[in-house]
Amino acid sequence: MPRGFESLVVEQCLFASQILLTKVDKLTEVELLRVAAAVSDINPSVAIDGIHYGHMAFERIAAMPEYDYHRVEVLSRELEAMDDERGTQDGIASLVIDDPRPLHPARLHRLFTTALPQQCYRSKGFFWLPSRDDRVLAWSQAAGQIGLEAIGYWKAGVLGEARPNRAQRRAAQKAGDRIVAGGGRLTQLEREVLVERMKDLDPRFGDRRTQLTLIGERAETELFRDLLMDCFCTEQEILRWQKGGSFDDPWPTATLELQATE
Repeated sequence: MPRGFESLVVEQCLFASQILLTKVDKLTEVELLRVAAAVSDINPSVAIDGIHYGHMAFERIAAMPEYDYHRVEVLSRELEAMDDERGTQDGIASLVIDDPRPLHPARLHRLFTTALPQQCYRSKGFFWLPSRDDRVLAWSQAAGQIGLEAIGYWKAGVLGEARPNRAQRRAAQKAGDRIVAGGGRLTQLEREVLVERMKDLDPRFGDRRTQLTLIGERAETELFRDLLMDCFCTEQEILRWQKGGSFDDPWPTATLELQATE
């Protein structure tokens, strides 16, 4: 008989020596303490920390004690015996989408606002949109929350950028802006190196690619995977993109640049 997701989470807590609670900015202090108390009830000896966006000082990570395999040795044998009796199926699916095509921005937005299943617990990866085809977009979803952010530029997007003319450079300098168009920042040698690196890649998309991993209850996660596949641009839409056509894009356009401080 399948163990179910709840049993899997409990077993993970039982075997852990350190648990990091993420998304703490989404909870009140009372809710966070309630979660920590529930985890402590399962495993009283586990160390629990709350982190935001994975931020934790390296010194704290380096100071963590080595994993104590002997402490969980008896528990491991007990669970192995139970698995032999009932099988190891837990009903959890881990599915991968790997496709060079872009996702249609409007269809993707509609999917997330109307059809995101509660039993798809986690999804993460990279993707691209035809309306923002120079940007590497990072995808991070947990339960009903989705975070999409630009984390860099595709090589194909950099090479596809037109060099800014003299008037554009002067306007940018006057405004105090930095020209970030890829082609405008590349030397001839840099362009040649990029072209060489991309010569064996997809002739239409270059290094652009959608790579996502979905984790959750099998039935709903497989359904979500199928719905996501329907969000990929069709051949007609890809042809429109190649010709410079526009796409309805309801995703936010405002950006925030973070700078390190001393």
